Amino acid sequence: MRLLQLSLRNMKRNPRRTALTTLSSAMSMFVFTTIAAFSGTADRVVADTASSARIAVHNRAGLTYLLPEAYKQRIRSLPHVEAVAAQSWFGGIYHRVSDQFPNLAMDPENIDKIWPDWGIGAIAINDFKSIRVACLVGRVTMETNHWKIGQQITLRGTQYPVTVTLTIVGTLGLKGLPDLVVFRRDYLERVAGQTGQVSLLWVRVDQPHYLPQVIGAIDETFANSNYETRSEAEAPFLGSFLGSCRMIVSLTRLLCSLMLLAVALVCANTAAMSIRERRWELAVLRAIGFMPQRLAAMLIGECALGGVIAGMIGCSMASVFCHTVCLMPVLGFIGPIQISPVLIATGIAACMISGIVGGLPSTICAVSGNIAEEIRAVD
Repeated sequence: MRLLQLSLRNMKRNPRRTALTTLSSAMSMFVFTTIAAFSGTADRVVADTASSARIAVHNRAGLTYLLPEAYKQRIRSLPHVEAVAAQSWFGGIYHRVSDQFPNLAMDPENIDKIWPDWGIGAIAINDFKSIRVACLVGRVTMETNHWKIGQQITLRGTQYPVTVTLTIVGTLGLKGLPDLVVFRRDYLERVAGQTGQVSLLWVRVDQPHYLPQVIGAIDETFANSNYETRSEAEAPFLGSFLGSCRMIVSLTRLLCSLMLLAVALVCANTAAMSIRERRWELAVLRAIGFMPQRLAAMLIGECALGGVIAGMIGCSMASVFCHTVCLMPVLGFIGPIQISPVLIATGIAACMISGIVGGLPSTICAVSGNIAEEIRAVD
């Protein structure tokens, strides 16, 4: 306890230098933790859908190209296909551009069969199927915008140059996407005046082990047509959808690792300056009987304490940032970034280790040098 108090008192000797060093380490940890949380959330989504019995069918040319709605009936007639639903991406804006959240139009008939894991209530399902302007909203979007069941909302389209007015009839359950808004595709077609084209077809198979067989049958059915398809199980589809993001994440992780190395060098420089200013004090303490191990523990404790404080600040900033800033809703499949307690503990530990490694060389020199020479070296 006395060492901790002594370390805190020594850190206050030069508050400006301590604050700048702590903030530089905290900013590095903030960036590193946010990127790691982004990657971890994406990996969690893919892992959660690994055993899914759903297939995503899209245009072979890419996700930006459409498919004929008539494909639904042909796919439905294939063996082991339980349900098919068409999806059209709307990309609507609520009030301002900053108010964006994933929103799409979906066929209402089979939404409960294809996504039983969304946990939509029976009353909400019935209202969604019977009310043309009905919509279902994720719980996070409901809370963020302070919406209520029965409330009307208006979305301005980006993919479609129209405005839709919707009535909230229910929310998605705990396993549903937390920031998604789903409304009926027939209502979108009526408002937009465009029919027969869809962005994506979702197919549910009666048994997961039939996925490869159904995928092959779908792509073979539409081979050499004007609109060839590429069918993927849900987990690989989301993985490929996030592929470009993963490349960015990997590059950023490398840059963050280099940033942590730079932080360690900054800590080493700070520790060297701090110890150099106290060479005479440390030499006197050794001369009157303080053991080198105790002095080393005090100096290393200062570096470790600074690292812990910086790590706590950086991880706290990342946690607040990920909960208040909507980074990923525009992707439409992932939801908000989640920072786990393990990631926070890892970030704080990494920052503490960086501080210890940075201060270790100067500490060794300070407690192992010749006492008389250290005293005489001070002007």
